[in-house]
Amino acid sequence: MGGLLTRMQVTDTGMTLWDAVFTQSPDEIDLSAEDVEQLTRVLVVEPLPFVERAVFCSTPHRGSKTAANSAGKLGAALVKLPKETLDLSRRIALSAGDAFTEGAAQKKKLPDSVQTLQPENPVVVALNTLPIDSRVTYHTIVGDRGKGDTPDSSDGVVPYWSSHLDGAASEKIVPSSHGSHKREAIDQLLQTYELPVVLVGDTGQHDPEIYRALIDAYPRRVDAVLLRHVADEERENAVRTLYADIGASRLVLSSHSSGLALGAEQAGLVPAGWSERVRAAETTG
Repeated sequence: MGGLLTRMQVTDTGMTLWDAVFTQSPDEIDLSAEDVEQLTRVLVVEPLPFVERAVFCSTPHRGSKTAANSAGKLGAALVKLPKETLDLSRRIALSAGDAFTEGAAQKKKLPDSVQTLQPENPVVVALNTLPIDSRVTYHTIVGDRGKGDTPDSSDGVVPYWSSHLDGAASEKIVPSSHGSHKREAIDQLLQTYELPVVLVGDTGQHDPEIYRALIDAYPRRVDAVLLRHVADEERENAVRTLYADIGASRLVLSSHSSGLALGAEQAGLVPAGWSERVRAAETTG
């Protein structure tokens, strides 16, 4: 999901994504000005002016069939959308349900993060028709589980036909699966590009351990670590160890994306005011 969000940060969507979801323009749709503003903020975006390079790691640009199979449906059933998002979805269904396009009308609600990755999702299909900003040099890292069968390969979740991008400055095939590619991918990035990095992740996974090992391996390359904090007693020791190793000046923990954005803003990693934009976007999921 993070890769598709990155794709949107380097793409001028115009009205393409909006038109993939709604048959009526923002001026025509029967929603409050506040709801229209929230939807527009998500569906009508411009490239970030300060981004010059992007690297996509096992990104499902064309979706993943896993999101539509029984495992994906189970995952979707376990996803709980924020109350604000559910409320907005109900208002759309009640006041503007007839404004959905044929593809979006099948759900008549805002999709969760799993449903968004289904290959037939209208936003995924529409986003894949849009070019990446010409100012941005982009690269891809793709897993093949060591089978060496590209272009028929898959990392077990995302097939090559979905993660491949024409026009990429480089494409690296790594012999790993979707769940284990992160360390190899970041190693590849740090070995290829002599740039400082900010590591972003989730305490509920193995990111604290992976990032601690990366900091040991590249002690002067990691400017900061931003982790979405998930309440999990079994993961607290890993988080405390990482905190002890790198200190508060380089570690930002928050249960919300807006908190991470605020920490990045205070550290001078993103422009002033960015956290407020993220906070506003959170209300629409």
